Amino acid sequence: MTRCRVPSFAMALRVMVVWLAWIGSSAAANAQDVSANVVSAHRNGRSDSPLVLRISLGNAGKTLLQGRLQLELHTLDPIATLTTPTMVLAGGQKSVDITLPGITVLDSRSTAQVELTFLTDTGQRIDLGRFTINVPTTQMHAQVLAVCDPWVNTSGRQQSELVQSLALESFRPVKTDLKKEHALAISTHPARLTPNQMPRQPLGYLPFDMAVLMPDGLAQTETAQLDALLDWIRAGGSAFIMVGADLEEKHLTFLNQAVPIDGGLFEWTPDRKVSYSPMDPDARLIHARNEFGRVVVLMDMGDRDKFLASDEWRDARLFLWRVNKTQRQSIQADGRWFLERRKVSSDDELLFDASGNIRDFDPEEGDDWVYADDTYEFEALDTTPSELVATMMPASVRIIPFGLILLLLMLFTLMVGPGDYLLLGRLKRRKLTWILFPALACLFTWVTVALADHYMGQNKTGGDIVVRDLDRDGRLIRETRFTLWFPHENVNHDWTFQNMWHQRLNIHSARPWNADDYNTLNDAPPTIEGRLPLHYTVQQRQNKWSPMLTRTTTISRNKGADNEPALALNWRSLEAWKWDQPNHQRDSALDELRKKLAGDEPFDGHLAVLSAKMDLADVAIENMFDRNDGYELYAETTYLDSPGRVGQTSIPRFIVRLSRADRTHLLALVNQVSPTGGQSIRDLCALEPGRRDQWMLLILRKEGDDTVIYRKLYAAQP
Repeated sequence: MTRCRVPSFAMALRVMVVWLAWIGSSAAANAQDVSANVVSAHRNGRSDSPLVLRISLGNAGKTLLQGRLQLELHTLDPIATLTTPTMVLAGGQKSVDITLPGITVLDSRSTAQVELTFLTDTGQRIDLGRFTINVPTTQMHAQVLAVCDPWVNTSGRQQSELVQSLALESFRPVKTDLKKEHALAISTHPARLTPNQMPRQPLGYLPFDMAVLMPDGLAQTETAQLDALLDWIRAGGSAFIMVGADLEEKHLTFLNQAVPIDGGLFEWTPDRKVSYSPMDPDARLIHARNEFGRVVVLMDMGDRDKFLASDEWRDARLFLWRVNKTQRQSIQADGRWFLERRKVSSDDELLFDASGNIRDFDPEEGDDWVYADDTYEFEALDTTPSELVATMMPASVRIIPFGLILLLLMLFTLMVGPGDYLLLGRLKRRKLTWILFPALACLFTWVTVALADHYMGQNKTGGDIVVRDLDRDGRLIRETRFTLWFPHENVNHDWTFQNMWHQRLNIHSARPWNADDYNTLNDAPPTIEGRLPLHYTVQQRQNKWSPMLTRTTTISRNKGADNEPALALNWRSLEAWKWDQPNHQRDSALDELRKKLAGDEPFDGHLAVLSAKMDLADVAIENMFDRNDGYELYAETTYLDSPGRVGQTSIPRFIVRLSRADRTHLLALVNQVSPTGGQSIRDLCALEPGRRDQWMLLILRKEGDDTVIYRKLYAAQP
């Protein structure tokens, strides 16, 4: 009989050691096989906007790796940590674009560092290295053009020179007299994208100032990308479109929607080319406003050199960049902008004496130098976030009502006195007092803490301030929501966002956001998981009694006639209305507006008007925001037809600054920038000072706890 030999414990241990060694060597081999490289997708990126990184990944091994990328962004200190959704690394090379919150470096350094790690589903961490990337600085305002061109590396000289001529700095003075004017530091560079790389949802255009569609780029762009581009234009974007051959019906529809003049007049010619019926045969360019955005369409360039040197092309560039009237006239006359050093008060208003006459600059009156722009602190002095905090911060802390405290004391006294004596006496268990009394004390302590948490423990200060931009039919174009967080204890926020851009605003200094601000607040940098801005979560630590202001930006998708109006009013009735009412007829003018909008129906909301002549508002608006006594909340209005006359309006100053360019810094040159969703909220400005062919209607309403500001821009076509 043969006996079966059982493996010994030592033999089993040797097998296990060999197996573990094989697993370890396999993992080490996988780690060595994975390589990576990280660069900024759009050179230095756009100032105050999302940062897009292009990550090249390689897997030289034979094993598929499944896991997530983790990026840690640093300058001198940590900025943010991002973990991507799950991806698979097969053999060969793979390139992915990852969007991060924008950052700005405050000194001459224009770089940041990214630590890249691959987290496998099996729990392995593969360190891919530390990389240096270029980022914007405060010394230079960086602008990016999204150039859609299928022949990225083979574009001809003609198209390349045209893109280069779009740069705003082409109008910069060759030499600046610094005693009289400012040297405006602007840099514009193209980000060349193939049609497949064009964003498929409107928030994907936040990293860009302008979209440029080359002829073949337009022809190869799909419907979803055209719809996203159109939604972004309507929300305030700027687009230059070159019409070429091989277009389809979807492209003709897009052109008619992008140029909404008389319902759109692009049509097919008998040989299936696109023409614009009311166009002058000698004209080559079509200019159009589209809600808050602008579009220029080039039908035929003709002779390249003559076209690039023509006044027609110069004016088209000024229109696309939204250059204001003063600087436009300077460029048309001298070929350059002129930003004069001027003396203004510390709140950016003109200086007037008690009689209403313009007075001289006087430091003893609290006046300070505020430049039209500043080369170093170029993005600084945007005080609107601080004004929002002062507006939203409660005037006092919400405490437990005194009557409720008195009731708790009475109940506690009755229960530990007569209640304890009678109850335990009836049960003949008075020795249990040593148990009942501590139990009652603990119970009432817990109730008191719970009440205090109920009255004082909300993380938010109340309702949000929401700005909603509407189209000509009252449909929502863009929504910007400001939320003030003011917790009574240290909290760890866990927010989820979908198809919106989240940004924490800097309210503690006039500088742009930087990692040093985290150290000032003792708050940890955010941890982000997901894909921005499609679907992601943000975990943010916040210290107690430390206010934090956040901004979320949403751009609505255009659904045509099926998209319901945000407010069912007769918006088109005001398109031909002229705002030229004198100040003493304010109430009658506002009544006329209400009647045109709502007819005989009740009107829910308070009206305000911003225009070149004057600003008027319903007096009841004062009761919506006056929460901090002593804070200078409301704006002083200078009537442009009588510069020496000053009046107090009911419009909070932050609303005016959100809506109209204040002619400081970059807004000294342009009156509007394309949506950024970033730290500076100047991208909400849409109204140009001094232009009598445009005005803005504001409707302020309380919706639940939120204060909602509906904005409709009325502007004539060029």
